[in-house]
Formats: sequence, structure tokens, C-alpha cells
Amino acid sequence: MLSEPLTVTGQPTEPYLHIDNRGLVVYDGNRGVVFAGALMGWVRETIELLLDEKRATRHRGDHYLGGWVDEAAGVVTVYAGPENGLVSLQVSVDTLAGLRDRLRS
Repeated sequence: MLSEPLTVTGQPTEPYLHIDNRGLVVYDGNRGVVFAGALMGWVRETIELLLDEKRATRHRGDHYLGGWVDEAAGVVTVYAGPENGLVSLQVSVDTLAGLRDRLRS
């Protein structure tokens, strides 16, 4: 047990999408949303719809996942989270396609 307080410095991170066997994290540089591993099938389906149809909005309980593709710019805007606290960020279409492929394996 620590007898003296300890403070370490840190720096904010850039926005990111992170996926592993425990779930998906969508972080916009300010706040984050987590979709637990049990939802990975639903997350994969939503990303597939988004890439195939160029737009998607789906919800599970009070959490939404969706976005739209700007083909001219080659980017996808992804949004995620509860209706009153969505986070959003842009990633390249190739990046989201790579994430989809990773979810398929």
C-alpha cells in the first residue's frame, strides 16, 4: 500500500478506434465508448452495412453505432454511443475496411 501520494503526468491521445477480443473502443479525443466483446458480431454487421450501403445507423439497447461514407474524400465518419452522448471521428475507408476484415477473422 502506498503511504505517500503519487502523481504522474500524461498527455491526451489522438482519436482512435481500437479492437481486440474484449471489444471495440471508439474514442474521439475527448470521450470514448466501448462495445463489449459479446457485441462484436453486431459491430461487424454494422460496419459491413456502413461500407456496403455508404451509411448505417443501428442501435443495441441505448447505444448507437453508425456513420456515413464520403467517397470523394475517401473517409468514413463513425459515430457511437448513447443518443445523448455520441462520439464521432473520421477514418479512411481503407482503415474501416481493415477493421471489418479483422472482425471477420
